[in-house]
Amino acid sequence: MSVSQRILRRLGAPLAGLHYRYFFGRSSPIALWLGRWVDRWEETSRRGDVPLDRERWEQQYHSGRWACLADASETARYGALAGFLTREDGLAEVLDVGCGEGLLRRFYPALGLHFTGIDLSEAAIARARQQNLPSDRWLQADAETFAPSRPPGAIVLNECLYYLRQPTRQARRYLDLLVPGGLLLVSMFRTPRTDAIARSLARELPLEEEVEILGKRGTWRVQVFRRGTPPIAPTAR
Repeated sequence: MSVSQRILRRLGAPLAGLHYRYFFGRSSPIALWLGRWVDRWEETSRRGDVPLDRERWEQQYHSGRWACLADASETARYGALAGFLTREDGLAEVLDVGCGEGLLRRFYPALGLHFTGIDLSEAAIARARQQNLPSDRWLQADAETFAPSRPPGAIVLNECLYYLRQPTRQARRYLDLLVPGGLLLVSMFRTPRTDAIARSLARELPLEEEVEILGKRGTWRVQVFRRGTPPIAPTAR
């Protein structure tokens, strides 16, 4: 192991903690430098909850790594997301980003008249399609660049935002893809990294509501954002 690698390993966790506590989402030179450093450390040390390539996602789904998401301990989190969606009057279309095997739809099949799920893993999408609901679409797609053909009424980022590069910017991008007044739901398991992302989102986006769900493995945070309705143009006289 080289000297630089040893330094990287020794300083990684403390500097990452400093980054996520004080500098994440900031634009100062030191914040940007530290962010790049932490990104490198997380990538080389293969830390969890950081961006992964498609090949690694496929390996994890084929190996059964994500079978735990169907466990009963996850029901409360899905229930919270479903509750926010079902109380939306006139909701006609839901986009589930990073949908995995379509568990949100499987737990609550009555959600939305039209349900679209996207995931980077083809293995996950193949399993989601087994639900055979005629109004649904399941697409293998990259969440970093995907855009729906028409604006949905709600977009769900369920335990996926922290796997995207520049998560705050991506959340803003998805918020802008909604219909005016549409709902963006962000669910994240609480860690120092996701707490930093949540703080950044609350600073940058129109936060409407936030709840925490305590489970056996830890705590989830669900944030609710709503796209602002544009002002009505004055009537010409």
